[in-house]
Amino acid sequence: MASSTPTPERADELGANLASVNAQIDKAVSDFNLPRRPQLLAVSKEKPASDVRALYDAGHRDFGENRVDLMAEKASKLPSDIRWHFIGAQPKGKELAKIPNLYAVQTITSTKVANELNKALLAANELNNTASPARPPLNVYIQVNTSREAEKKGLEPLLLSGPASSTPTPPVSTVAPQDTPLAQLAIHIITKCPHLRLLGLMTIGSLAESVKAGAAAESNSGDAALNADFETLKETRTVLEGALHAAGVTSTGSGVLQTGQGVSPSVSPDGNGASSDGNGISSIPWGENGRLLLSMGMSTDYIAAVHAGSDVVRVGTAIFGARPPRVVKETPATTG
Repeated sequence: MASSTPTPERADELGANLASVNAQIDKAVSDFNLPRRPQLLAVSKEKPASDVRALYDAGHRDFGENRVDLMAEKASKLPSDIRWHFIGAQPKGKELAKIPNLYAVQTITSTKVANELNKALLAANELNNTASPARPPLNVYIQVNTSREAEKKGLEPLLLSGPASSTPTPPVSTVAPQDTPLAQLAIHIITKCPHLRLLGLMTIGSLAESVKAGAAAESNSGDAALNADFETLKETRTVLEGALHAAGVTSTGSGVLQTGQGVSPSVSPDGNGASSDGNGISSIPWGENGRLLLSMGMSTDYIAAVHAGSDVVRVGTAIFGARPPRVVKETPATTG
């Protein structure tokens, strides 16, 4: 079993990388006169637990993983006050619910995924309630495909003129914002998944936009650093927040969802529901301080993301170094 203790040389290297990234974020916040500093999520992926330990010893607490098995393995070896964020494409509810210090899942894309995670957390609470208090609702982000690339997961973004379209001249949408798939998923999480808390929206921008905006940000070229995908996520947040309030789902949790918004007021007894007064569904709090958070920006474009006002930046390579290339198993040659 690999040791979770880093070598002094590796610890110094990682500490220097972390300090460099933090310094660049602080400079961007100052240069752009931003009201708040984004959270830095150190994405370790295939890197060993010893690397995470080195950054933990340097004072960092928020780490991201894209595979449930790697997260579970590292969580079992490392301090329990680490906040783990799952950023992978396949959030497996039953396995994730077993990680006690799981802080957030940033890749919710359907009611099925939300329900499975909510149900798994309910079961975990029932199993552990005799030994420890129930965990608070798990923070979740809905993934939005702002670049509209077919190979990427995520829901269609929302624009002030209606849902986004990949056509050059998108037609004006006749669908109310609160009836779009993105808003319907958000309403479902808020009103029918009491073990989840909708904290915000996440996106993985296109590589072309990332490279362009990242290079512009590093050269301090002002407006040229704007990333179109990040701007789309910001606009999506504005439209979605308006749709939630229009549907009666307030960020304080005091609102009551109005019937007739395409959401059933029925409440199931298995934890997939919220209390109802007969006129609608009482909502639970969402976002932070009345706004949905945005998770956007990675190693190639996190400065552009800071410029855009991201609340969370996900940085891996710039801290941990490049991941080793994946080994592709060769098919034995046949003769004859």
